[in-house]
Amino acid sequence: MRGIIYEGPSLIDGSPIVVIVTSDSKNTKTGDMMQSWILRADIDPLAANRTGADYSICGQCIHRGMPTDRDNGQAKDRSCYVALHHAPLSVFKAYKRGSYSHIDPVDAGSGQYVRLGSYGDPAAVPTHIWQALTSRARGRTGYTHRWFETDSDGPNPAPTDLCMASADSIHEARRAWSEGLRTFRVVRSVDDIDRDNEVLCPASEEAGKRVTCEDCRLCTGQRGNVKSVAIPAHGAGKRNSLNILQ
Repeated sequence: MRGIIYEGPSLIDGSPIVVIVTSDSKNTKTGDMMQSWILRADIDPLAANRTGADYSICGQCIHRGMPTDRDNGQAKDRSCYVALHHAPLSVFKAYKRGSYSHIDPVDAGSGQYVRLGSYGDPAAVPTHIWQALTSRARGRTGYTHRWFETDSDGPNPAPTDLCMASADSIHEARRAWSEGLRTFRVVRSVDDIDRDNEVLCPASEEAGKRVTCEDCRLCTGQRGNVKSVAIPAHGAGKRNSLNILQ
């Protein structure tokens, strides 16, 4: 199943965004999970990232990189693991061609393992959309950097009951833990993992890729006393991530 489950203003800055779900994922790490792409509705993902307009869907995530005045490509020093010129751009182009219709998020997620925010931060989208998408799902994963941000008009709407709190340092992780949140943290190496509070991602290369996210499902947000998860820098932005994490 594929289609549009949300089309409206970003909860981060009010700009027009769209959420499109797709199935039949070819991602060997996540497995065959339903993917949800949070995109600017009016600007292609590369241009949005390059100009800083991706703030609408990513907030202040440090992995966005620095805006540039170049005519093509992505932001300078971008360290996000998502390759924008692959799935996000393809999905955006299909959206602009009118290839997706609006579908009910409850029906879309029914019986599926769902990945909240395959690209983009779920906090940009009204929480009731994610609640509907996961209400009949078999399982989920999700991550948000917005767990500690506040906006001028009130507290942020980060769905931390459904998502892991993304942390970019041990200091951020400890702050999240003190607030009762579970974290997903990118580290330089396995030696940087806090073994008292974190486990190595079982789907990581360092763990031997012994399981997919679809089968693991550790990253479901808040799960009692279950440890947080850490993973060494990986993906398209690995080199720049290592520079940020120094």
